[in-house]
Amino acid sequence: MLNILNLDHMKKINIIIYAILGIFLGSACNDEDRLSPTEGVEMTYTLPQGNHDYDARIVDWNKRCGFFILYEFEPKDIYWGQTSWQEAIERDGEWSWGFISDPADQNYAGKQVQFLEDHLFKYYPDSTLQRFMPLKFLLCSKLQYSQPLSSVPIVDIPLFSSIDMIAMNYGNEAIDNMDKHTASLLKDTLNVELLWHAIDVGKLQIDEAFTQLSEYGDYVNNSTMYSLGFINGSSQVASQITDFKYYIQAIVTTPFDVLNAEPEEEDYTYRGILHPSKDVNNMVNRKYNLVINYFKTMYNVDLQKIGNAVM
Repeated sequence: MLNILNLDHMKKINIIIYAILGIFLGSACNDEDRLSPTEGVEMTYTLPQGNHDYDARIVDWNKRCGFFILYEFEPKDIYWGQTSWQEAIERDGEWSWGFISDPADQNYAGKQVQFLEDHLFKYYPDSTLQRFMPLKFLLCSKLQYSQPLSSVPIVDIPLFSSIDMIAMNYGNEAIDNMDKHTASLLKDTLNVELLWHAIDVGKLQIDEAFTQLSEYGDYVNNSTMYSLGFINGSSQVASQITDFKYYIQAIVTTPFDVLNAEPEEEDYTYRGILHPSKDVNNMVNRKYNLVINYFKTMYNVDLQKIGNAVM
């Protein structure tokens, strides 16, 4: 079984989700409550965009759940972030902060749709996808983040989300050469982003019972977090939203046997967070069970089934 809980893997997930994805708001939509990217303007798109065999599946998802999977789109569909234009601009060989993208190669867009169906959509009933999915899911052949002051100024990224969309990379030959580690990381990132995105736009409410178990507002670090029921330290102020998000991330990225495995000393990954050596006060187990039961009851979603999936 592929071990997706090594430290490098978790660091990559946190970098992708926090530094690149988690800073953006998204917009979930359904037939009754569709949010638009600009006030007063209801955006819509024409499907099918072509006559490929996968176009019928794209149309079917739109009819069932109301969102648009697009492999042809305009710059405004991906770069407009409600309060700013988020495209990286090159001048005299220098790039500004922002994102660089190209629409999917249509020879590979169908494989992106297949990946979404196999590793994201299948875990959620249509009613939940209607609620959680943003208006647009953009398929890209290039997706990069420009950070001029970094030692690596331009990096490839798997996902990018904004006001009313999530954009996905790998609409090129790379999807045919994806190893198990990369595929597993992409599966994890897709599911975490969908759920965090839904929280950010108010489509996914935090379980009230969950918020009653821990005290919030104080700094949490690695030496104190487990005894207080927190699973991510980094010397940050504990909040209800980040706490709930970290539990979601831990569950959907980690097999159950790894969550229960005996961890080594000074292991601050999600490995062993349910083991007594970390969960000294049984707080983590209690919060874990609340999250699991909440998603099953409210949204008919088994989060641990996602975490247990092996590529």
